[in-house]
Amino acid sequence: MKHTILPNFPIEGANIEYKEAKNSLPSAVWDSYSAFANTTGGTIFLGIKEENEVPTEILGVNNALKIKSDFFTQQADKNKVSLSLVDNDQFEIIDIDDKQIIKITVMPALYSDKPVYIRGHQENAYRRSGHSDIRMTTSELKYHMANAYPDLDRKLLDHFNADDLNLLDLQLYRNIIAERNDDPSYADKPLNEFLQEFGIMRPDRKSKMLKLTLGGLLFFGKYQSIRDFIPNFQLDYIYRHSRKDENWIDRIVTGEIDGPENIFSFYRKVHSKIESRISDTFELSLDDTTRKNNSEKFKAVIREALVNMLSHAFYGDESTSILKQYDNFYSFYNPGALRISEEQFIHGGFPKQRNPVISLLFRRIGYSENAGSGGPRIFNNINRLALRLPKISVNDRSTELTIWNSEFTQSFQDIPKEQVKVLQLIQNNKGEIKVRQVQEELNISDYKARKLLNTMVDNGILIDEGKSSAHHYTFNLNNEYSKYALQQLVKLQEELILHD
Repeated sequence: MKHTILPNFPIEGANIEYKEAKNSLPSAVWDSYSAFANTTGGTIFLGIKEENEVPTEILGVNNALKIKSDFFTQQADKNKVSLSLVDNDQFEIIDIDDKQIIKITVMPALYSDKPVYIRGHQENAYRRSGHSDIRMTTSELKYHMANAYPDLDRKLLDHFNADDLNLLDLQLYRNIIAERNDDPSYADKPLNEFLQEFGIMRPDRKSKMLKLTLGGLLFFGKYQSIRDFIPNFQLDYIYRHSRKDENWIDRIVTGEIDGPENIFSFYRKVHSKIESRISDTFELSLDDTTRKNNSEKFKAVIREALVNMLSHAFYGDESTSILKQYDNFYSFYNPGALRISEEQFIHGGFPKQRNPVISLLFRRIGYSENAGSGGPRIFNNINRLALRLPKISVNDRSTELTIWNSEFTQSFQDIPKEQVKVLQLIQNNKGEIKVRQVQEELNISDYKARKLLNTMVDNGILIDEGKSSAHHYTFNLNNEYSKYALQQLVKLQEELILHD
C-alpha cells in the first residue's frame, strides 16, 4: 500500500519515533526514551500518525501543556525512569495547521549512566534497532553495567598472583624497557617492585595484600589463567587476499599450540607479520627514499590501529577482538563502543580510557604515544599519503576501524551513487538543498527523494533544518568523518566522483 508522506517529517527509523498521543502521554514514550538514551539519541513526535514507519497524518494533541507537565513529572520519578535527559528546551510544542504536536529530543546518555531503564528495574532497559525499541538481553545489560566504570582494567583480582603471569613475556618486556631507557636495572629489578611500578600488581588497601590487576593479567597472563577469569578471552588475526576467499592464508589466535597467550605476545607476533607484508607500493614513480618514508608512515598507521584495538576493547564481552587483513584494507574490530566522540578520535581530545593499565604498558615501551593522540596520527598520516579515509563504525557495544591502502577517491565508493550526487548538489548549492531540488535533479519521486535524504540523516551525513517552506538539508558538520571527507571532496574534480 502506498502512503502519502507528510512534508518535512522523516520516515520513522533509528532516531525518529512517532506516537499519536491524542489525549494523554502514552506509556510507550518511556520505552523509546530508554532506547534512544542507550543508543545514539533520537526524537519522539507526539500527535502524528504513522503507517509502516511512514508519517501520514497530523492528528495533534488535545492538551499539550498537560502532556508536558505529565512528562516532566514522570521523568523526575526514579520509579518511572532512571535518568533525566530532557530539559525544557528539548520539549517543544509546535503549532501546525491549527493543531499542536510535541517534539521531544532525547540525547544519548553518557556511558557512565547506562543502562537507562524504566519502571524501576534494570531489566526494563531498551535499545534502538531500526524503528523498534528492543528490550536489552542479559548480555547487553551486563555490558553496560560493567562499562559504566571508568578504569576497568585497574580492578584487583582475588586469588590471582604473579604465578599467573607468563614470565618469559614479562622478562622480554623488562629487557625492552631496560634498553629503551638505557637502564639495565629494569631487567634485574625485584619482581614485585617492577610489577607495582608498572601497575601490573597493586596492594589491596583493605587487606594490604598484593593483587594482580585485570590489565596486568590480560597483558602478561598465562592463557589459561586469563580464561579462568574471562572465559571468552580470545584475540584473533586473519589474513586473506580478499573477502571473497573462503580460506585464510595466515592466522594467529591466542591459546593455540605455539600461539600467543596474552595481549603482549599477540601484539608482537601480529605486528611482525603485518610489517613484513606491507610493501613499498604507494608511489612507484617516486625515489626510493620517498617510497620508504611512505611505507614507514603506513606501518605507523597500522601499528597505532592495532594498539588502539587492544587498548580499548571491552574484554568481558561475548565477542572478541579481531584484526582482518586483506590485500587492500585492514579491519580492526573490538567489543566496546568508543568512549569519546568521532571529533575527539580524529582531532584529539581528553581521553576516556577503558583500560589505562594496558594503555600505559604499551606507552612505556614506545608502542604508542600519549593517550588520545592515536586517532589524529592515523588520520594525519593517511591524509599525507593521500589514501582513502579510514572508516569508524561504532554502535552501542563495539567499534570497528577500517583502513585502506588505496587512493582517497575511493573514500566514496561505499556510498550509494545517489547519495554522492546529493553531496555534490549540496556543495554546488551553497551548502543546502530542499526535497524538491533533489526530486528534480535526480528525476525521482517526492517519496524517494525524502527517503533518500532521511536515510542520509539517519546515517549522520546530513541534518535537516527549518520548518515549512524553509525546510532544507545540509552537511552534518557535527559528524567529524563527514566533515573531514567534505574537506577533501571539495578538492577533487567533479568527474572523479560523479561518473556514470
